[in-house]
Amino acid sequence: MRSDDKMSEKAKQKRILLVDDNANVLTVLSDFLKTTGYAVCEAKDAQGAMRMVKEELADLALIDLRMPEMNGINLMLSLRKTKSHLPA
Repeated sequence: MRSDDKMSEKAKQKRILLVDDNANVLTVLSDFLKTTGYAVCEAKDAQGAMRMVKEELADLALIDLRMPEMNGINLMLSLRKTKSHLPA
């Protein structure tokens, strides 16, 4: 088994929440992660991310630090209060 096959096996069923106000960044990251076997959910702002976390279980959050309304650090702190298992 090749190393990228092993990575794909580990990635299966893992969900990543991407949060970024830049649609191009979301598209590039999402496409890359999906090709490596991850399930990806996307949010364009902090409010969308909070809704998604309540609706879906994510294993990891990748968050843009500079977003309007709520920055990435404050979003991470809010997500950790809501879902303490979520690494960000």
